Parts: sequence; structure tokens; C-alpha cells
Amino acid sequence: MTQPAAAPTVQRVDAKHRYEVLVDGGAAGLTAYRDRDEQRVRVFHHTEIDEAFAGQGLASHLVQQALRTCF
Repeated sequence: MTQPAAAPTVQRVDAKHRYEVLVDGGAAGLTAYRDRDEQRVRVFHHTEIDEAFAGQGLASHLVQQALRTCF
């Protein structure tokens, strides 16, 4: 597994209902979600990483960070 050049950061983008993972300030992938407020549940229904960043562990990092900050 190759490591990215810079430490990836994850940002929550509520307007688009997703979290994005950034490498060197540029988007490298995302995980999209839907909230079910009546149950206080966040459903992650789609995750993707740009092919240029494949094999760097970014999907795992992204999902872990999203789960830590979801509510």
C-alpha cells in the first residue's frame, strides 16, 4: 500500500450530504450519506476514491473519520 505524499484531511460537506478526503488540498474521494433524523441514523450509501489515489488507504481513512464525526 503506497502512502500519499501529504497527510490526507477529511472535510464534512453538509450541503452535498457527503464527506470528502483531500490530498494536498485537492479532492481525492468522497463518501455520501443520507440522514434518518427520526432514528438518529446516518446511512453511508456510496464511497469512491479517484483512481489516481488507489491503494493508499484513503477510503479506510475517509470512512473512519466520517464515522467519528457523524453526529
